[in-house]
Formats: sequence, C-alpha cells, structure tokens
Amino acid sequence: MNSMRKTDYLAMAIKWNESKDPQFPYRAVVDGKPLTLRLNDFPAENLYTLIADATEISFDDWPSAWTKNTRKAPKRSSRFKAPSPNRLVKA
Repeated sequence: MNSMRKTDYLAMAIKWNESKDPQFPYRAVVDGKPLTLRLNDFPAENLYTLIADATEISFDDWPSAWTKNTRKAPKRSSRFKAPSPNRLVKA
C-alpha cells in the first residue's frame, strides 16, 4: 500500500473512530498508517478531505464501504420510576 490511489482508499472498508475535534471529526488506522478525515468549507470546497501519508484526497459523498464508529448514548431503562413521596416538594 505504498502508493495508494484515491479510488483505493474510497473503495476499501475503513472503520472510522470519532474524535473530539470538529474540524477533524474522524480518524482511522489502515495497515499501521494513520488516516484523518477533515471537514471542509462546503459548498465552496469538497465536503471531506482524507489525509493519508501527506496526501490529500477531497470528495463529497461518504463511501459506502466506510463505517463510523460513533459513541452510543447509554440505554435508558424502559421502566418508569415515580419519585418517592419524601422527595416531592410542596408549593
């Protein structure tokens, strides 16, 4: 994978991990190489730029082979719990 082409990255299955940086919201590692996804000034520029080995690949549509590993909200209990009468405040 020394000379990866644009179509190679966009066609391969990549699992992206969410980051806390809004400009670079996703990161991944492929064959030990770090990949970063940047959000651009859309519509003046392409929506995304993939940064890999100092190569930048700009594109608009999220590739179908890619998946986002997003943080899931904790499950809420389906059972309703009424507050105890001792916790109610009288007005």
